[in-house]
Amino acid sequence: MKLKKLVLKQDQNNVKSIQQLKDTACKQLVETLAVTFNLEDCLEDFKSLKENSTYNYINSTNDQDQNIIKDIQLCSNLVSVSLLFSQYSIQLLQKNWLKQFLEAFNKCKKLTKIAISILSQFVSYSSVRSLGNLLSIQDSLQDIYIDFQNLNLKNEHLKGITAGLMKLKHIKIITLDLSHNFISNEGAFLLGKSISKCLSLRKLTIYLEYNHLTENGIESILEGVFQCNNLDHLDMDIGSNKEITLSTLKSFKSGLINLINLKYLSFVYDSNMVNNNTIENMCTNLTELKHLLHIKIDLDNNYIFYEGLKHLLDQLYGCKNLRTIYLLLRNNSFEFQKSITKQTNRLLKLKKLVLFHLDY
Repeated sequence: MKLKKLVLKQDQNNVKSIQQLKDTACKQLVETLAVTFNLEDCLEDFKSLKENSTYNYINSTNDQDQNIIKDIQLCSNLVSVSLLFSQYSIQLLQKNWLKQFLEAFNKCKKLTKIAISILSQFVSYSSVRSLGNLLSIQDSLQDIYIDFQNLNLKNEHLKGITAGLMKLKHIKIITLDLSHNFISNEGAFLLGKSISKCLSLRKLTIYLEYNHLTENGIESILEGVFQCNNLDHLDMDIGSNKEITLSTLKSFKSGLINLINLKYLSFVYDSNMVNNNTIENMCTNLTELKHLLHIKIDLDNNYIFYEGLKHLLDQLYGCKNLRTIYLLLRNNSFEFQKSITKQTNRLLKLKKLVLFHLDY
């Protein structure tokens, strides 16, 4: 019997170690490990939280914690790991346990996918360094998902992650949600540099909205992204950083044409003071993306008026293979309604277009 998916769930009625589950299911290859620390469904108030055996299990340094680590060290044939830590795991994450937990996977040399989400508003420097070390030794890794939004991350945290990203020779998919943190230009530089080393990358999703980036930091990110010539999917959100200038958008314009294989493009520049003069530099080279099929542009809460929108729609009309267009331009000019009928009607005539959405 070959076990293809192993899930460790912790509830108030049944707490088992991975090794116990392995012994009852099979003693051969374990291909997927999913460890979930999510107690929301069984917690009603603080009193029930304190009385819940699962809470005690997660937030205590008893033998069962160490059993999990020992069991993972025996799973050398794992290929996929998915980890979720809820907001109720903060006491556990404040200990050294997460660092030891991540280090336990260092013996799993066949990992192709790692996904980790932390929802507790805290993660230590040492734990992030352990994650970076784990990434750096995974020669087979192809897919990374890191959800570290709203964790009070600083540049020091990114040193650990980016050191690992730079070593990934075969990575195909990277998803990074680092939004709502305290990352500044130094961290953006490290991130851009590490992404530029992932030359086999095909799909990149990176969310950096609501950090402390200026023009230089945003350009560091763009410079790194546009060196990944094999990208066919790019989803990028750097909105609400208040520093999207003409120089930055020229970098976007000149770098975008390097992504000749791009099929899906989504970028969010909401609340970045974009105006008619800068929209041209953002969109002029869209027609060079001959394989582009799907595009989403979020320019909410800017200073775009008729001429800027007209230029954007004209550029999109030049992308003859587009199948979906999704535009968000809320809280800009209220004159759009009476001005763009001609442009929108022309877009609707694109032969391959199946969806055109304009929200303003």
